Amino acid sequence: MVILRTAGKILLLPVWLLLAIAHLLVKIAVDIYCIGKGIINVPLGFMLIGTLLWYRQWERFALLAVASGILLIFLWSGVFMEVILESAQHKIGELIIK
Repeated sequence: MVILRTAGKILLLPVWLLLAIAHLLVKIAVDIYCIGKGIINVPLGFMLIGTLLWYRQWERFALLAVASGILLIFLWSGVFMEVILESAQHKIGELIIK
């Protein structure tokens, strides 16, 4: 029984390592995307305000708001993937340690 547990733990090590690498790559991608989204959101916010105040064109305002929302949805999905990978890595790490 002890041999089976040890073999199971040894087999879980590559899975944990792959999850760690995937988590690191997703975290890097989310951080880079967050910086890019911040850079894009500044002019997008000015365009939203300018469109609403000066031109009073609600269609263009709605289009810009949807573009901003799409950027936010992509960021949320990346963060969701990051959290899922981190929790899976943590649970497999607990199984290896026990």
